[in-house]
Amino acid sequence: MSKTSSPSLRSPLGRAKGLGSSRSGVSHWWLQRLTAMGMIPLVLYCLISFIVLADADLNMARAWIRQPFNTVAMILLLAVG
Repeated sequence: MSKTSSPSLRSPLGRAKGLGSSRSGVSHWWLQRLTAMGMIPLVLYCLISFIVLADADLNMARAWIRQPFNTVAMILLLAVG
C-alpha cells in the first residue's frame, strides 16, 4: 500500500513560522544588493578601460595598472565579483 499525504491543517503563517528564523537573511539580502549596486560603475569603468587598452602595447598596459586608482579598481573587481 502506498502512503498518501494528508492535507496539512496548518495555516500558511504557521508553516512559515515553523521554518525557523530569518533574521540573518535580511542583512544578507541588503549586503548582496549593495555590492551589486557598487559593481555596476566598477564593471563599466573596467570595461571601458579594457576597450581603450585593447590596442595598447604591454608597456602602456603596465603603466595603466600601476596607477593607484586603476589598481584598486581591478582588485575590487576581482574580490567582489
